[in-house]
Amino acid sequence: MFSRRASVFRAIARPFWRCRIVAMIGVAMIGVAATACTPAAPPPAPAWWQQAVPVGWQNQMLAQVNAYRALHGDSPVVMCSRLQTAAETLTNDEAAHNFIGHTGSDGSTTTSRVTATGYLSLPDAWGIGENTAGGQVDVTQVMSEWEASPEHNANLLNPAMTGGGFAEATTAAGIIHRFWTQDFGYGGVC
Repeated sequence: MFSRRASVFRAIARPFWRCRIVAMIGVAMIGVAATACTPAAPPPAPAWWQQAVPVGWQNQMLAQVNAYRALHGDSPVVMCSRLQTAAETLTNDEAAHNFIGHTGSDGSTTTSRVTATGYLSLPDAWGIGENTAGGQVDVTQVMSEWEASPEHNANLLNPAMTGGGFAEATTAAGIIHRFWTQDFGYGGVC
């Protein structure tokens, strides 16, 4: 995902400016052109983002996560409604504010979002991991990118993880139009 994230941020960093000549002033043999640069509209959103992710995409993601874990000798994770809520909170925030990251626009962190759901109410040992991404068309593409990223792959293959929650959100605004989050955990209450 980091290579994808980097390319997305490079796209965001490029200003969408167009300059046009607004006046020509002739001074003897020297011409002076005055230009005005105005922001242009961002490029139109690709049509794919408007296509809904198929119903049952979370089951597809769970199946892909567990198949990948099985290939590496790890136990499967189960869907966890509290981790799902934490993932949805971040993904909806990312779509609303057009960013990709683990810190929400309100300053929330993975731990604070998961704690707010009641998942981390036990005093015993626990752990959480979060994968975020943006711009991928479907579950297969985002999973491939997470598997290729060492940091995201570590969350996918953490043998201690027992539960998972997945979220996806789309927006017409901004550069990124589809956002994804996976929250994994162990030692909490689903």
